[in-house]
Amino acid sequence: MNVINNMLKLMIVNETSRIEKCISIVITTFNDEDTIMPVLLSLLFSGVPSQNVQLIIVDGGSTDTTLQLIKGFLNKYGNVFRQPILVTHHRNLGVSKARNDGIKLAQCKYTLLLDSDIVLPQNALKIMMEYLQTARQKDPCIAGVKLLLDSAFSLFKRLAQGKIHRRSIGASETLLIVTDIIRQFMYDESLGPPFSSDEDIELGARLLKHGYKIHMLGNVIATHLKPPTSLYIAKSSSIYNAIRKSLRIVKSYYHSYV
Repeated sequence: MNVINNMLKLMIVNETSRIEKCISIVITTFNDEDTIMPVLLSLLFSGVPSQNVQLIIVDGGSTDTTLQLIKGFLNKYGNVFRQPILVTHHRNLGVSKARNDGIKLAQCKYTLLLDSDIVLPQNALKIMMEYLQTARQKDPCIAGVKLLLDSAFSLFKRLAQGKIHRRSIGASETLLIVTDIIRQFMYDESLGPPFSSDEDIELGARLLKHGYKIHMLGNVIATHLKPPTSLYIAKSSSIYNAIRKSLRIVKSYYHSYV
């Protein structure tokens, strides 16, 4: 009986260790045939063993060759990842809905929210993971870490490059975050659909309100491919709706939780 109990304890410890080391990557796509392959291929050189990466792709009803490209990648490389999942929505339900559906499927302790036009530099995940784990030992309120984008405003990029920024409000693009925390808050699906706007700012503000922090690593720069069409482009059907949405976004910046 003692032998069985010891074996069960060892199995639990091994499973806990496996979950601690793995990262769930949630990628949302919509008509991203021009960018998705470089994004997916960059995951093979992330610095984290592929067997420790759970790949979750949520597509918003792409009408181009995006799904064919994803399926081709999974057929070739899917076996090197930890239980890859492809979810397809029947139509574009918005990036917040897509991200939330992916987050619900995350099995690892950490989740990376990665946009379908962001190419990670080599060893980026390893660097982000090591930083987040070390930082959280000192301050458990640090919920996540993200990277600087090469498409950032020139002045901001010059100020941010090579530095660690202790407070970032944007909660998307390249955000590595504790899964339990992001699952507690989730993205506001009412900002859209089908096109979302500033849902990352709104989520970041709620995290700040509850005492959580997001750091940005200015010493690691990701490539932003910026496709002409994307799940993330904010559109409105009329001038009235455009003004209404803009006022809501402006209001969010001055809400008491910012």
